[in-house]
Amino acid sequence: MAGVGPSGLQGAGPIRALFFAYFAFIGIYSPYLSLWFDSRGLSIAQIAVLMSLPQLLRIVAPPFWGWLSDRGSHRVVFLRLSAAGSLLIVLLFPLAQGPVALAVLLVMMCFMTAGQMPIGEALALERTRGDAGQYGRIRLWGSIGFVCTVLAGGPLLDHFGMMSLPWLMAASLALLVAVSFALPEQTSARARRSIHSFRSISKGSVTAVPRSVRSGGLA
Repeated sequence: MAGVGPSGLQGAGPIRALFFAYFAFIGIYSPYLSLWFDSRGLSIAQIAVLMSLPQLLRIVAPPFWGWLSDRGSHRVVFLRLSAAGSLLIVLLFPLAQGPVALAVLLVMMCFMTAGQMPIGEALALERTRGDAGQYGRIRLWGSIGFVCTVLAGGPLLDHFGMMSLPWLMAASLALLVAVSFALPEQTSARARRSIHSFRSISKGSVTAVPRSVRSGGLA
């Protein structure tokens, strides 16, 4: 498949920003949330249970949002609603008392944020017309966002204290909400064709190894 060329990324700025903002949130939330739970007086066993919940949700939440994205014609609307819902939930974190309340809020937050990448990836694949190289250049901004907030999070929490973590998470989610409103609405049919094309490329690259092994070696 021919690449889309440099023009394929024209207008991709909001999608790059989406990846940056989402993974910036992951970078401030994932490494430090267990420390915030500890500062709230939870036991190690309670923290272990709470930190397992996002992993369990990965089994059902991303497929649900991906299914919704493929069948709906308003993917960006879903993106905006999930980002705004996540922000509102995080603002309730400082008010939660006890592990049960925190578990409920954490499950709700993770379910809402799980919608960002299935929909965001559909938008990126549509923008790049399924070109894996161009998609990778957009996806790179997620890594940049993650590294930025992981590195900045430690000094910020040292300065403002661990209790400021929900507010830092809220700030990153506010950026995500703002970015989601900069995204143009796109049709789901074109996205499905792009995803099919991308999966075909991926399948071809995976099946190439077994073929070469069966033929007697790796070329």
